[in-house]
Amino acid sequence: MLLSLQWLKEFIPNLKINDKVAESLTSLGLEVSSITKKQRDLIIDIDLTPNRGDCLSVYGIARDLNSLFNKKIKYPRIKKLSKINKKKYIKSLDSKICPSYSCLSITGLNNSIKTPDLIKSRLKNSGIKHINFLVDIINYVMLEIGQPMHVFDLNKLKLPLSVEFANKTELFEGLDDSEYKLTKKIPVISDQSGPIALAGVLGGKKTSTTQKTQNVLIESAFFEPNQIRQSSKSFRLQTDSSYRYERGVDPKLPMVALSRVLELLSEYTTYDSVFIDSKISKKSEKRNDKKIIIEHDLITKSLGQDIEKVFILKIFKSLGFEIKVKNTTYTLISPSHRFDIQNQQDIIEEIARVYGYNNFKSNIPTNYIKTLNSNLNTSDILSESLSSRGYNEIISYTMLPKNSQNQIHNNSEIIRILNPISEDKSDLRASMVFNMLQIYKYNKSRQATSLRFYESGKIYSYNRGKKIIETNVLAGIIGGINFNNNLRNSRKKLNFFDLKGDLISIISNLSFKKTNKLNYLVSNAQMSLFQDNTFIGTFGALIPSLRDHYGISDEVFYFELMIDSIKVRNVVKYVDFSRFPKIKRDITLKINNKISIEEVIKCISKSSLKYMINSRISDIFYSMNHENSHKSLTIELIFQGNVSTLSDQEVNEQMTILIKRLKDKLNIDIK
Repeated sequence: MLLSLQWLKEFIPNLKINDKVAESLTSLGLEVSSITKKQRDLIIDIDLTPNRGDCLSVYGIARDLNSLFNKKIKYPRIKKLSKINKKKYIKSLDSKICPSYSCLSITGLNNSIKTPDLIKSRLKNSGIKHINFLVDIINYVMLEIGQPMHVFDLNKLKLPLSVEFANKTELFEGLDDSEYKLTKKIPVISDQSGPIALAGVLGGKKTSTTQKTQNVLIESAFFEPNQIRQSSKSFRLQTDSSYRYERGVDPKLPMVALSRVLELLSEYTTYDSVFIDSKISKKSEKRNDKKIIIEHDLITKSLGQDIEKVFILKIFKSLGFEIKVKNTTYTLISPSHRFDIQNQQDIIEEIARVYGYNNFKSNIPTNYIKTLNSNLNTSDILSESLSSRGYNEIISYTMLPKNSQNQIHNNSEIIRILNPISEDKSDLRASMVFNMLQIYKYNKSRQATSLRFYESGKIYSYNRGKKIIETNVLAGIIGGINFNNNLRNSRKKLNFFDLKGDLISIISNLSFKKTNKLNYLVSNAQMSLFQDNTFIGTFGALIPSLRDHYGISDEVFYFELMIDSIKVRNVVKYVDFSRFPKIKRDITLKINNKISIEEVIKCISKSSLKYMINSRISDIFYSMNHENSHKSLTIELIFQGNVSTLSDQEVNEQMTILIKRLKDKLNIDIK
């Protein structure tokens, strides 16, 4: 936003025009990107964040900047509208679009005069083109106090007006000479002949004014930000009006703006008669101010510094908040123009930015910082495991283009968004396979040869009761070659078993069962996944027709896991190894052939010998004599102490225990 400091000085009379103003604005979070000197004026360019629509005017900037100076702001002169006669111009309002709508009719207006040089200069410095006197006045007031308005030629209107959604598909010609195809989701201003403006975005050609226009109707309204944002994005059209409306315009401004316009018209030109009409919906009447309660201790804890109550009161009064204090509790009501104030954190942020981030002392944060949780959730653990196996994580939109899922899903299965941002984001994904294939194609076209991707997120579907449910899933895709050519290995394509091996490595107790339920996987190359008899997902090869749709020639394999159904392995804990020497003992046993070697091993394991850390079979001897009913088995036992080096006596004691157990349990002789 371009701002003249000379113009700003009219609101803050003692303001000194120098670079320090830019520094003050930046410290408040209104970052100044450039400063241009023009004669005795400085034009600054402010990069406003989308949540600060209240600062899209000279008055809005002055109001915020004054929190540092705490002086009385000089407000522009306005004409009282209470004495103006009323006339019915408005028929109906759709409260979803426009909670309040006001209009001012002026007849006999002398619109042929030249725009005053001061106004023309300020418009030019703010990046607004000169059109004609009346439109220039409207734009000037928009820049001055932040209320967008529109002017209709009164003689071209078929009154009364309605604010509604377009009721049929038709073409609308805008002031920019472009045609726009309306739908039932587009908010419009209509007279009795049809739409005459895209509400809050653009006026219509057929009711536009010229320099010769004498009878006009000036619109000033509060439009719901979301409706204007969706309308603007659907046409990829942004105007000065839509830019402000979609960020939120003070609902108390419409009548004030009309008063200011009438004041300027009275000062610079002549007119015959003036009438006014205003309509407020029930939704607007019920609109409650946002009340936030916050404790002083929370402010101190969050900022790491105790700020005096007097200073906090001073900050919020200068910013237009209603504030009450009881002991250490603040009760605040945010002003109507501050759409960004929603919770306690927003209140703390206001204190911090006005107090000045440079004024905070360096100290250890008072907030308790939690240590990293070792018990990561299932999604994190599986994601880490996949990353360690060479997979790359992707993040994609949950919204897909209209009809993009029709190849594998019926229309009845796809969840449509009622008011999509655009046609490209109109359906909720029923599977992650579409996102995966798009990413695969993108990387393949850039000469990637070995492709492994995964994503954790949500998919959406209907249950039997036709209610929407969301499912947490972890999906992945592989294709291409396993590794590049080198001296030891030749190129090998990734296949079904590579993916199966990856899944086995990241999920414990995994079992597989053949299936053919999924129509986007090859019928004889897909499997259901189970963990402890619980279904947790599917994997397999994608059908050729789906690959061809995305222009992929590789054989591609895909998996989709239900995260909430998976149990992950316990976190492995580190156990310190012994630093003392090991002692090996061999024991040779004469065993009846009827006794299996497995029974012997189990018997040794269950002996729970102290100090024994391992055992293994080192030799087996079977007699060539068929009449011999015994075999010889040599077992190697390894002992090791954790606190000291073991003595022969300690090991011999354990060997005696083992020999006795083998004799008692299996009747085995020791050679």
